[in-house]
Amino acid sequence: MWLLRAQGFLAVGAAGALVCALGSGQVACSSSSSGGPYTGGSSGSSSGGGDDSGSSSGSSGSGSGSGSGGEAGVEPSITITSPANMSTVTPMGAMSTVDVQFTADNFTFFMPMAAGCSATSDNCGHVHVLVDGSACTPTGSPYDNADTTGSPAQAILSTCPMVDGKHKITLELHHNDHSPIQVGGMTLQASVMITAGSGGGDAGSD
Repeated sequence: MWLLRAQGFLAVGAAGALVCALGSGQVACSSSSSGGPYTGGSSGSSSGGGDDSGSSSGSSGSGSGSGSGGEAGVEPSITITSPANMSTVTPMGAMSTVDVQFTADNFTFFMPMAAGCSATSDNCGHVHVLVDGSACTPTGSPYDNADTTGSPAQAILSTCPMVDGKHKITLELHHNDHSPIQVGGMTLQASVMITAGSGGGDAGSD
């Protein structure tokens, strides 16, 4: 067991800590601190396929983000478990972030470009976060709104034209080289529609 400390991705948010175990030629990681948009993660499971209606899709699961590792040749999937679709949330902190809990099935999380995960494998990699498509992607960011190697992901609303109001949050499964994982030409993803507002509560659904 070893400890890897990674700098916050895209120079936003605090640094996150990953506790990782090496076994069977793969590194399985779990988050030891929430950090910023690029948080630590565990080998997790998920089910995918969000659509423009904003509802999350795929198989259900807990919000821990943990689950079975990837098995070559078996399609992975991703599911958002929180916040609920069409819920109202309160963004947190200076970056107005919203925690997005998810699970991933048949998928093992690796830091981008890490050894042990082939860039062509559909069963390992990480998650990219999109908010309102590309409308809320930070200026100069090459990798969408944020990315993560475990649940919860953090959606950044401070880079949106307006923080308050309706937003579509999408989580996509991506290869180790940041390219999207696709089946039949469609990126494996899950989406929810939320309404962001100020005042009490937390970064989840009210």
